[in-house]
Amino acid sequence: MQLLPTLTALGCALVAGVFAAFSGFVMAALGRITDDAGAAATRSVNVTAVRPPLMVLLFGSAAACVAVLCSAYRRTWTRWNHLRAAAALLLPF
Repeated sequence: MQLLPTLTALGCALVAGVFAAFSGFVMAALGRITDDAGAAATRSVNVTAVRPPLMVLLFGSAAACVAVLCSAYRRTWTRWNHLRAAAALLLPF
């Protein structure tokens, strides 16, 4: 049952990478252009971003965190299950 927590952590890491890249590169580039061009570029990014790969990654990793949390609660409370539950609660943030 280690596959689910591992895939969940990987999905959350990929989401974090997407957000970090957006914050580091896209927002810096948008800050260099005029307000009207920035608004148009932001609208274009918003339309382009709402696609199945990103949505599956975002909502799939959140759903996987819930599944990991539920599986941790169904087991005997050991140290690893405490860590698993804490990770499932903290990873989406």
